[in-house]
Amino acid sequence: MADFCSAPWPVFTPPLTRGTAICPCCGQRDRLIDAAKFTGRSPRFRLFAVETIPAGVEKRYPNTHRRIRAANANDIAVYEAAQARLQAELRRDPDFLAPGPIPKERRSDNRLVQYGYEDYGDLFGARQKLHLGLLAREIGRRNGTVGEAMKIAFSDHLTTNNMLCAYAGGWRRLTGLFSIRAYRHIARPVELNPWLEKNGRGTFPNAVRAVQRAAKAMREATEPTITDGPRAVRWFEQGSWDVRCQDARDLSHIADASVDLVLTDPPYFNYIAYSELGHFFAPWMVKLGIVGPEHLKGFPTGQLAKPGNGLDAAETFGNSLAEALVEVRRTCKPAARIVFTYQNLDGRGWQSLASALAVSNIRPVRIWPMYGDSSGGLHKRANSISWDCVVLCRLEDVGSVGPIADHMSAGEIKAMSWSERLKQEGHNLAPGDIRNLTHAAAMVESFDCAANISTERRSEQTRATV
Repeated sequence: MADFCSAPWPVFTPPLTRGTAICPCCGQRDRLIDAAKFTGRSPRFRLFAVETIPAGVEKRYPNTHRRIRAANANDIAVYEAAQARLQAELRRDPDFLAPGPIPKERRSDNRLVQYGYEDYGDLFGARQKLHLGLLAREIGRRNGTVGEAMKIAFSDHLTTNNMLCAYAGGWRRLTGLFSIRAYRHIARPVELNPWLEKNGRGTFPNAVRAVQRAAKAMREATEPTITDGPRAVRWFEQGSWDVRCQDARDLSHIADASVDLVLTDPPYFNYIAYSELGHFFAPWMVKLGIVGPEHLKGFPTGQLAKPGNGLDAAETFGNSLAEALVEVRRTCKPAARIVFTYQNLDGRGWQSLASALAVSNIRPVRIWPMYGDSSGGLHKRANSISWDCVVLCRLEDVGSVGPIADHMSAGEIKAMSWSERLKQEGHNLAPGDIRNLTHAAAMVESFDCAANISTERRSEQTRATV
């Protein structure tokens, strides 16, 4: 069962056009994101519609068997009963829920604060809070491997059991939080029944099954191939691998010149505030004992991606990235290769990357597009990037490189060459893809020019010595 809610903002329900509320009385237009400025509170919602499936033993029902109807008095009474039960639980146990103030400092995306939310608990409805509190209580009593698996499933299903979940009408299913990697206001949130076994996206049983599938895949140790089906994964002796969660600017546990290949994924300058998105999980992770309470105080330190678009932000980002890449280079053998993906429509992001690579004596030598579309529906614009740019690098004393902007013409020629090549295979690059590739190719061209100049200078020095 999925319950739809609508926000009566401010007092009436004004018509909405592209995130703008229009007063039906005076015609005043205001952005919905500024609602808290006028109301002094976060959005409130009322139950108005319900999606149902046939009664009886549950089985998987197609869309044709599901019905959407107006919420009736019984639906509202059931919801109010959940509200009363939640208050009773809170009176018995003030720690029944997981409070977590939303940090306001060091944010690059202020939408949660602008919507009027002050605590992550505000992102859940009363019935969702009751479900989460009761479930967390039971999971907290489980120890060992089972308890750990249940905590992982619990954390996973938080993204589909909150009031920032929308309803994808074309697919007739819930769209979870972070399906678009940002906090976005949902005018009509959808609440699913978290205990359905075979229907519903993101129920707790489905989250548990996802953990079970992952465990099974680990035990069976198989991987897919393009033509020959699954094959066994080669196992390595214990101690021959090392998995850590650590700051990339400190790789002191890796010996000098010991690595053959580095596959990495640097942040895309100012694109996504991962530290802010991930902090959504912190309160419940603290309550379940997965992380310590110090994580509630604010975002993790040492983030490479910095907020803002200005020159200062680009410089700070480039300096931090350079620190990490210098460490990466230290660990590499002379013939090692470094491969990563990158995308940014802002030339400052590419320039920061180029400067960090040059300081680290890492030279990009080849780039090519790799399809990585997330199919973001309504939030997918015509100019959005669908093809990541893969960058292949080798170790080489570079010195310094000039501005990428000086090589955009050469970069555009390379980008258009890729566009024509892919078009012959039935793929069309959007303007954003072409611009991204243009920046990448211009970066490679700038390094090539710097290398040629360096070679000429070395030759001149040699002749002068002779």
